[in-house]
Amino acid sequence: MPSSAVRRIVIAVITVICMGLAGVLGAWQWSRAQHQGLAIDPIPAPIHEVMQPATLGGEPIGRTVEVSGEWGSGVALIPDREIDGDKALLLIREFTVAADVTGTGESATLMVLVGWASPEDPAVPADLAGVPATLIGYIRAGEAPSPPGVPVPSPAVDGVEFALAMSPAQFASSWPSPLYTLVLVSPDGTGLYTELPFPEPQTQLRLQNLAYAIEWWVFGLFAAVVGVRMMRDNGAQEDG
Repeated sequence: MPSSAVRRIVIAVITVICMGLAGVLGAWQWSRAQHQGLAIDPIPAPIHEVMQPATLGGEPIGRTVEVSGEWGSGVALIPDREIDGDKALLLIREFTVAADVTGTGESATLMVLVGWASPEDPAVPADLAGVPATLIGYIRAGEAPSPPGVPVPSPAVDGVEFALAMSPAQFASSWPSPLYTLVLVSPDGTGLYTELPFPEPQTQLRLQNLAYAIEWWVFGLFAAVVGVRMMRDNGAQEDG
């Protein structure tokens, strides 16, 4: 076999390998770019394995946890929200996590979003202070505290306070510390309020991984162009 033919075969093999590798790596980055936003993990884990009091971090979001303790006296309503197209008041409660399940050896306070009601005729939340409970729910992010000076609506449900944001930081001065920085969504403690629906997973694109995928596919196309050009030039040299 002429040496030029061998060279063309070697060039073709290397080109195919480069194109295949680029295609596989591009597809891998594309799959990583398609991120499932707030996909709820259905298997509950003890809360101390997922998050600690007074610590920041986004990894626990979407995790399902089990936590034991008792309800505290703190109750608040979050106005001006919307659930499935309906105006809503959100009900949040203070929950004292037992010292033996926090992972720190001391009790801590967890904000629990338990349900919602129509602002037209909200029910009086039941008094659950001191009632022991074991909750199962999923973790969501808290909200930023409302800016100072923003007026808060006057209580309209038998003295239950209103808050403009579902922010554990905003309750740090009135609820026992330490507080968890994230929020538990659980139907326990709902009472006359409606249980919140689980969110539908939403596909989101991670732009960095998308850029990596495009780079790999461009590299594969470049390898193909270079390989074809080298084989054509090698054939022209042989003809000459």
